[in-house]
Amino acid sequence: MMVSLSQSFLYKCWGTVMMFFPAESIKPQLWLLVEMVDFREEEEREGFARALGLCARQQLDEIFAILEHWEEFVSRVQLQPSAGGSLEEPASIEQLRSLLLLTYGHVVHSGPTDLILETIGFNILAPMRQHYFLSPHDPLVRSAFLRSLALVGEAVTQVSRIPLVSQDTYTVLSPLLEMLRGKDRARLQSPDHQHALLAISYIGKFEPRLSKEQEAETIGTCIASAMIQRPVLAKLRGTEVAKSSTLRAESLQELPWEGLDLVLQTFLEQHLTRTTLLHLFLHLQPWICSPRAQERSRAVRASARLFMFYRFKAITEDLKPMVEQGYMAGLLTSQAFDAQEATRYWASQALYWLFTPCKAVVYTKTGAVVSVLSKTQKDASCRENPVHVAMLIAKHLQSSDLMPFSFTLLLGLLEKEECADQLASVMEAVLREQESELQGQVMAGHWRHHADISGSSILPRA
Repeated sequence: MMVSLSQSFLYKCWGTVMMFFPAESIKPQLWLLVEMVDFREEEEREGFARALGLCARQQLDEIFAILEHWEEFVSRVQLQPSAGGSLEEPASIEQLRSLLLLTYGHVVHSGPTDLILETIGFNILAPMRQHYFLSPHDPLVRSAFLRSLALVGEAVTQVSRIPLVSQDTYTVLSPLLEMLRGKDRARLQSPDHQHALLAISYIGKFEPRLSKEQEAETIGTCIASAMIQRPVLAKLRGTEVAKSSTLRAESLQELPWEGLDLVLQTFLEQHLTRTTLLHLFLHLQPWICSPRAQERSRAVRASARLFMFYRFKAITEDLKPMVEQGYMAGLLTSQAFDAQEATRYWASQALYWLFTPCKAVVYTKTGAVVSVLSKTQKDASCRENPVHVAMLIAKHLQSSDLMPFSFTLLLGLLEKEECADQLASVMEAVLREQESELQGQVMAGHWRHHADISGSSILPRA
């Protein structure tokens, strides 16, 4: 590790010094460095790419000229004996192609991004896509492409709040979505999966914006790729992790779920409304109801993080309850009965943020719910009695949310075999809390239905 750190420092020094060289000296100095670099080693390729990125801060035109004539560079490197005059086999074309892709990322990330932004589609994104598709199945090339797009996206979104990129945004995203949809899940484990989601979270902010259909496809693909990852790890540093301790095991695989959080937050922040939040929740709903424990846990966790993000970001005027609050509350309350500790924990978190009003303004209707749910964040024993939480929510919901709450709670519990013996008592307790309200809604629905039938019977026949 010390060797890698020292190499990284030396390359940074070289890149910094090269910034202040006369333009005509850049190429000769570059070739001097090439003679000392072993391009077969990942650390040296990474260091070389970082050095070119630093050099681009002052020598952007010269670095672009090198990138434009990369084939000449590749042929010269392959003819060059490896470092130290060894006659070993030279670097492969895939290793050099991964170096090129990394260099594009570091040039944008370390260079003058504001100057690059005007032509980033033509000078950066199009060549990256072109070189990636020359070796799309090579793991080195794929990893470099993902990392570079994440670097480009981070740099561009830091420079401009609404980055206008001279290329169709979906065209930039499509290779990433194809990777996430791939059947070989083993190849997209962390950190590649994390870099793909991270890149999408940045690119999703680019202008021109995705269409509604493209946005829905992107969100659905990202969620599916995160949900169907491998089951939680069984070992860490040789220590066995108990199978029942799902919460602990999930924490060992934080990276992909952090990436998914960022993707969902990107699309929520573009239209920070309760309706957008509901649409994102509906993308997660099939996974919340999944028969697989790890998928349920991850989906409920993503919901909790999404609600929390919304509550911190929502504007002061938007203090109304969530759209379809009863529908979401019923589905999440059913997960508070789950056999997995992780799912129960994240269900309590999701419910807390679902009912927590924006900017700490407490509604009289939901204040008691928030008070009890806040205890579940501190005391795990509170999560062992979800019946009480269900009754409390039913008691304090708006009347219009009672029917959706009861319906989704019932459906959620019916899917859980372990809740079969509790089902009747849970639903009885919930319905008892708002018996008069629910009876009123049922009767109102009955009379509306009767009126519709009566009205249709007096219509003149054709």
